[in-house]
Amino acid sequence: MLAFLIFILAPGARAQTGNWQAVENLAPGSRISVEVGHRAICFFVVATHDALTCAPPRHRGFLFGPRKLTFPRQIVREVRLEHSEAADAAFGAVIAGGIGVTVGAGVKGPQAANRWIGALFLGGVFGAFGGAIGRDFPLLHGQVVYKP
Repeated sequence: MLAFLIFILAPGARAQTGNWQAVENLAPGSRISVEVGHRAICFFVVATHDALTCAPPRHRGFLFGPRKLTFPRQIVREVRLEHSEAADAAFGAVIAGGIGVTVGAGVKGPQAANRWIGALFLGGVFGAFGGAIGRDFPLLHGQVVYKP
């Protein structure tokens, strides 16, 4: 349990406070989250002394929406590096799949095999749904890059 807590809390312990230069030095294409009253997940494009610009993920339905999001530095409360979309999707799938298996295993049936069929079916359905949700709404965030 202690190792799990250290894994979760360690990235925040290395946070750089008030170092906007760290944001300016991010690699283009890095997956980040920007806290400005709400959390926006996007891919880093560029940061200047006055603003941060990033691109929203294409899979979120931004067919006609903005191609780039720009946040004035004054309103940015936090910038974090995020895990990859694949890692977030896998984490969401494992959590939701586990819930689905648990629910499916509890299904009452005349034979024990029915419970396993229900467990596998619900585990797969919940896992697929959890993967899609986990990709867009990460539960575990990465290292804090900037926090004024």
